[in-house]
Order: sequence, then C-alpha cells, then structure tokens
Amino acid sequence: MIEYYLSWGIQAEKAFRYVYSTNIPKIDITEISNIVFIGMGGSGIVGDLAASLAYNRLGVPVFSIKDYRLPMWVNKNTLVISISYSGNTRETVLATYEALKRGSHVITVSSGGILRRLSEKYNLPHISIEGGLVPRAALPAMLYTVLALLERMGFTIVSKDEINRSIENLKLWCNSREVDSEAKDLATFLKESIPVVVSCSKFSPLAYRLKNEFNENSKIPVKVEIVPEWGHNDIVGWEKPPATSNMKCLIVNCNEDKCKHLLNFVKEAISRVNIKCYTLNLKGDSDLNKLMYGCLVGGLASVYLARFRGVNPIETTSISMYKNIIVKLIKINIV
Repeated sequence: MIEYYLSWGIQAEKAFRYVYSTNIPKIDITEISNIVFIGMGGSGIVGDLAASLAYNRLGVPVFSIKDYRLPMWVNKNTLVISISYSGNTRETVLATYEALKRGSHVITVSSGGILRRLSEKYNLPHISIEGGLVPRAALPAMLYTVLALLERMGFTIVSKDEINRSIENLKLWCNSREVDSEAKDLATFLKESIPVVVSCSKFSPLAYRLKNEFNENSKIPVKVEIVPEWGHNDIVGWEKPPATSNMKCLIVNCNEDKCKHLLNFVKEAISRVNIKCYTLNLKGDSDLNKLMYGCLVGGLASVYLARFRGVNPIETTSISMYKNIIVKLIKINIV
C-alpha cells in the first residue's frame, strides 16, 4: 500500500499530460451557472477538494454532492462532473443518470465500469483514468484529471503553472525521507488512540480526507472539528468531557495568520483536559500544494498505523457489506 502513495507524483503527471493531449468537450462557459461534482468515498473527496480550491477563484459556485439524489436546482445550466474510480458506484451512477435526464452538461471520469458504459450509450464525454489501485490511493489520478480538465475548459481554479509546480513538489515529497519520517511520527503519536482532527474551514476537505484515511486504512474511528464553527458549539463539549484517556488531537495548520491563531486557541482548550496534540504543518506555496502535502503525509501515516495495529490497510470488509446492500436498493437498468 505504501508504494501506491509513493507513486502520487507519477500519477499526477500522467493524468495532467493525458488531459492536455486528448480532446475535451467544448462547452459555452457563459451558459454554466454552477458546477456539481458527484462522487462517493475516495472518489467523492475529489469534488470536496476542487470546491475548496474554487472558493476564492471562481465566480461560478461549485458543489460536491455525495448522494444518489440531486438538488432541485441542478438543470441544463449545470456542469456535472461525475467521478467513480471503478465506475460502478451505484449512488454516483444513479445521480449521473438523473442529471442526464435534466439536460445538464455531464462529463464522466472513471477507469471503466457502468459509468463508462453509460457515457458510451448516451454519447457523454468520458475521461479514462488508470485502474488497478484502491480509490483512496488513486487521488492524484482523479484530482489532477479534474483540475486540468477545468483549466482547459476555461474554469481555472488552479492555473497550469500551479498544477505543474505541485506535480514537481509531489515527486520530491514521494522521495523525501523527511516526509516519510513525519508520517511515521504521526502514526506513532496516534497509536492506541481515537484521533480528533482539527482544521480551519478552508482546509476542511483535508481534515475529512485524513479522517477517511484513518477510517479505511487504520480501521479506527475519527472525529473532525472545523474552526471557526468549532468556537460556536463544539468548544463547550470540551469543558467537562467524559473519559478522554484514549483521545489525541491532530491539528492541521495551514500557517495562515487568522487560522493559526484560532488553532492555537483550540490546542489550549483541548490541552486543558489533558489531551495531547500533534501539529501537522502544511508545506507549499499554494493551497493545492498544502492540500497534497497533508493528503500524502496522512495517507502514509494511516498505512504505518495499520502496520502498528496489525491490520490490513487494503481490506475494507464493512464497505463490501454496505455495497451488497446498496446494490439491492439501487437497481441499474440504464445501460
């Protein structure tokens, strides 16, 4: 599993080059009133990250939907990007078909499966990504496909130069002893604990990504807290908490002034009830770099923690059980 994460620089570069060498759909961007990402799990996080990156960059609202239903406002002026690594995620396929029926501009991204067959049947633009990995370890293959696609279409949430720089950084980090050492230190810190991941709202997708990585790879429950909202409700829960002996706090620090001060306040509040804290300082000169640094360190740490705990980071038995249920609930008769 470690080798999957250490291939991230190569994954990102392949995805970026592929999108810039292939035909992409031509859409009149003046007709688009909103952009919607549809996806679940390790594929769905791509929409969260893209929406976060677009927050202060794009005049068109960007939403990440993780459901088999769509909001009423999704219509013919919506650009829908459906992502499923396998192409067989039932919720994603059903929501994509609904978007198709509403006349939305639909683009699909997968390594194959039902989603690709749906695209072929209804002549939808489809971007193929390399298969053979577990979805959560294929994050760069999906994310950089989407970032390059949007940039080429005229929805620039990350410039071509920024994407290139982040790919070079990823390559360096994947071969960095310092990054590997930090991942091991974090895994060691979190041994025998239930982590509480804290970040500012700008980097909340990263906090949830870390939660999901420790859930799936390390097989542990994780709580997430986001500032500034934390200071309006969650903060009170730490005044007189029940037993906290197995809880530890992971603070995701983006090193931006307001965020840094708020996170320091969180650390002080949580430390008062004897919970130890570890600060992950995000590196990089852009939001994309910081997100990818945190994702890489967290992913590696979750695999090292799995080793410490003697569990298989690849197996996700409970998810397989859930999929057996969802397959019965969501019948696909559209391809």
